[in-house]
Amino acid sequence: MAKTEKPTTDTKKSRVSKEAAVQLFLDATIALLKEKPILDITLQDIANQAGLNHGYVFRYFGTRLDLFFAVTEELARLAEHAVTTEIERRLQVGEAVIPLNFSVAEVGRAYLRQRQAVIQYLVTAGVDPARFSETSRKTTEYFAQQFVTLGMNERMAITQATKLSILLWAEGSVASIFGVSKNEAEDIRALSLDMIVNANDISKRLGWD
Repeated sequence: MAKTEKPTTDTKKSRVSKEAAVQLFLDATIALLKEKPILDITLQDIANQAGLNHGYVFRYFGTRLDLFFAVTEELARLAEHAVTTEIERRLQVGEAVIPLNFSVAEVGRAYLRQRQAVIQYLVTAGVDPARFSETSRKTTEYFAQQFVTLGMNERMAITQATKLSILLWAEGSVASIFGVSKNEAEDIRALSLDMIVNANDISKRLGWD
């Protein structure tokens, strides 16, 4: 009597390159940040979402905190990419890049707010705040360069970009501490936008030309 062969199942996960694995872990963590609090996200959750063994986290990142630090870097990159793509789209169809709202900045705001939440968690966990300064500065300089491209002089551009970065951060965490209402926050944004739109006139008054 012929022996019946049992069907086999391959339970091994697909082998991927280091670069691909790193990206899978970053994407998985960012996806999970939309679903649950950071403290509730385990390495096993991340591994399951990525479809990889959780041991690769230690191999490619070092520690849980190192993984989340890498996530802050990725979120900054995603924010810049989203804004660049939106600016290019508007230029192609002839739309105003800076209309009377923060709609361009809004495209990257979700990523920046996620980054802010992760940074706050990491700082609370003991990570040196200075560790985030280089990428944060590069993000500010990125926005400043967009302003320069639109005709703003460099001094005003970096000042406006810095203010915008601080405003985006403050809306997510500081506003509630100071009891700033939603309407007051919207007024601050409107005033900040007006200063951006009229930056050249302001530069002349301040002698920044």
